[in-house]
Amino acid sequence: MNKNTPETFWARVEKTDTCWLWTAHKHRAGYGVFRFNGKTWLAHRLAYELVIGPIPDGLGLDHLCRVRKCVNPDHLEPVTQAENMRRATNLKTHCPHGHAYTPENTYTNKRNVRYCRECVLSRGRERTRIAAALRVPKTVCRNGHPWIAENILSSKGGRQRCKICTYAQNLGYRS
Repeated sequence: MNKNTPETFWARVEKTDTCWLWTAHKHRAGYGVFRFNGKTWLAHRLAYELVIGPIPDGLGLDHLCRVRKCVNPDHLEPVTQAENMRRATNLKTHCPHGHAYTPENTYTNKRNVRYCRECVLSRGRERTRIAAALRVPKTVCRNGHPWIAENILSSKGGRQRCKICTYAQNLGYRS
């Protein structure tokens, strides 16, 4: 006798005032999983097909309640993957680090993916700090002359050059 019947499926559902929560095995992403008619199903998809009917080709189910373990067919709407992702993105009001997605603090790339400006700037500052900490002080110029105060010429812009190399170049020598 097959133990995976619609009755055993519904026995694993806890009906609350709003959501119908899947209580058995869950996929690592939080969606319920159930084996039925020789096939492994995501529980919300099976619930929809048992109550409403087949999911239209090319569409997936969007959890309108945003609860992944909910199998209430009234909370599921067939939509395209793009629409499902757009809805999920628009619901996020803060980045993973807690910064608000405001117009001033949000960067959107060519693919319409949102980034938190504060986090992008913070990552840049951290990379700069690490690079500075790892930077080895210069001890010689590119031609091997000692890089010491007596041998450094500084321009108004702050650029530093080797005095020996500069004098040799001005005299037409290559050092």
